[in-house]
Amino acid sequence: MDAIIHDMENHKVQNDSGVMLEQETAERYLDVIIASAFSADEVDDALLLNGLGHLSELAAMDLWKERITGQLINRLYELIISSQCKDLATLHAALSVLTVVSEILIAQSPPSEVQLSHLCLALHSDSALLEQFAVLLESFENNPTTCQRIVAYLTLHIQCVRKWAAQGEKSAVQLSASTNTALKDLGILDQLSKLLYEHKNNKDLVGSIDQLCIQVKILEGLLKDLPCQGYDLKENVVVKELVRKLFDVYERNQERFLQSNEGYTDLGNFSVLQVLNVSFILRQHNLTFKKAFTEQLMFRDHPLPLLEAVAKLSDVLWEYFEMTNLTPGNALYKTHMIFHTKELMSVLLGKMVTIWGKTESETKEDFESLLQLIRILIRKADKVCLTQQESYVETFINVCDTSAYDDLRKLQVAEWREKQYNDWAEDIISFDEILQNQVQEFVRYQRLLLMQIGTWVYSENPIEAKGKLPKVSFIALSDNQMNLLTKEFKHKVEQTPTVEDNEIFTLDRSAVVDNKTIVIPLKNIVNIQTKQIELDRKLPEGARLINILQNTVYTGVTTYDRSGKISSAFFLESTESFFTWLDGLQLLSQSKNAKLSQETEKQIDTLIKLRKNVQLAALDDKFKDDDSVDSFSEEENDDIYYNPDTLKALCSCVHYE
Repeated sequence: MDAIIHDMENHKVQNDSGVMLEQETAERYLDVIIASAFSADEVDDALLLNGLGHLSELAAMDLWKERITGQLINRLYELIISSQCKDLATLHAALSVLTVVSEILIAQSPPSEVQLSHLCLALHSDSALLEQFAVLLESFENNPTTCQRIVAYLTLHIQCVRKWAAQGEKSAVQLSASTNTALKDLGILDQLSKLLYEHKNNKDLVGSIDQLCIQVKILEGLLKDLPCQGYDLKENVVVKELVRKLFDVYERNQERFLQSNEGYTDLGNFSVLQVLNVSFILRQHNLTFKKAFTEQLMFRDHPLPLLEAVAKLSDVLWEYFEMTNLTPGNALYKTHMIFHTKELMSVLLGKMVTIWGKTESETKEDFESLLQLIRILIRKADKVCLTQQESYVETFINVCDTSAYDDLRKLQVAEWREKQYNDWAEDIISFDEILQNQVQEFVRYQRLLLMQIGTWVYSENPIEAKGKLPKVSFIALSDNQMNLLTKEFKHKVEQTPTVEDNEIFTLDRSAVVDNKTIVIPLKNIVNIQTKQIELDRKLPEGARLINILQNTVYTGVTTYDRSGKISSAFFLESTESFFTWLDGLQLLSQSKNAKLSQETEKQIDTLIKLRKNVQLAALDDKFKDDDSVDSFSEEENDDIYYNPDTLKALCSCVHYE
């Protein structure tokens, strides 16, 4: 035996990598070592494993195919468990042999059920072997080459499990379920996630982990589509026992739990994956979650239907993982998410319990609404994770923990609105144009009413006025809304002047400077210029007074006719008059460069959004089935869409009552 191993080691040293032994020599060596493995004579297990490891690299695949039996597979696992892979050479030998055997069985078509079952069951017959791989991944975390070989074998093993389970064998499905659980509970997936962070620039290792992640996802997809009935899963018994221990403490708790989970307690409608997730949730040591849910059982008639919640949450998470097809080199953060499904499930279920209690939910409709909110929360967290370079899972959990219910509902409305816009984009193009004109006409009419009432203005710059009080004028829009009227006064009068036709009248004739009313046709106004001036009344230095802000801002407005001459000039003092007259003149004039204030533009946009949102809310997919979509042109009742109180509130935001 020693001579054979020594000869193979020399062959490796003297030849390039990939140069095989001569077939006759390789066949003879393979037979001798396999015979020694089953010999009654005492042979060092590590030595046998090293010999087989060399042959997995130096003997042709066909030689191995002829000799693989269930007995040999079981013996190989015994050697691996016995040797404990105490050194790097023995570990590499074990991985080489396991890799060769797995590749041969995967390539077989049709597959050998007996050999596949031996291979899969041997690995799981003693959990110490999987635990050993978890420990080895951690022990060699600074050796990416060795870690890559371990990951590559685990990937092949999962493929073997899937291939066997695809044949529908009961024990194969049970093994698939236990494989999924073991990968998570033994910390293998956690360690792989850690390796991704520490060696993210090592393309070979990252590629191998990506491949394993794909196989894990495919395995879970298989379990998702298999009903748990008929497979005698041990997790069924575990779940029922945990439910009894956790929630049957008080008779009232038991009644509420059974009532809220009606139709789910026998797990008959669950898939295998859903049962596995329920088992995890009930086994976890999340005291915060258990406390919150137990309080609902004790004090609320309608606690969260826990079993249904976990089952549906499993489906929601699967939808999330399906958002991006997993291929080598895909988004790294999604791989971390799949490896940490348990953590995501835990934090999302905790959020469901919190929201269910906060909103005092009770019905099936409430439950479906909650699921939609969880989908929105997942998408929100996902977008944040896309901006990160690391700590993806921690970021996801933090977003879930800190997202308030009200914020999620606002996000839900925003998503719905965006979806409606996208669904009806082609149909609302013409409606948008009509709506823009209607709203602008509404705002224009609003300004007309205020301009017809009139307002006081300064007819000279109040800062540069020679007298103590600057000259004042009263301006208003004519009854026919075609002319700008202005009349100069000595001072403001108590009773607001009135307008008749093209004349401004006042009862206090002594206040009038000139009885003549100046008439300026709006059609002649082609340009409007504005300028802000500020009066800063500073207090004397040393004055023992409270220093109150004394700044006054005026807006000078100058209108020009077609020849470029000034047709009117006045100064506005109040913010209300500024928005009324400046924007009103812009809307009524013939100016090509008319520009409305930001406040008025905001009011128009708000009204358009309000009207459009109401219209979109009235739309339904049923319209899509009609031959003609004329919903926008149907006669409408404005009272439905223009709520007076809402419009009044909108106007008050821009200084209108």
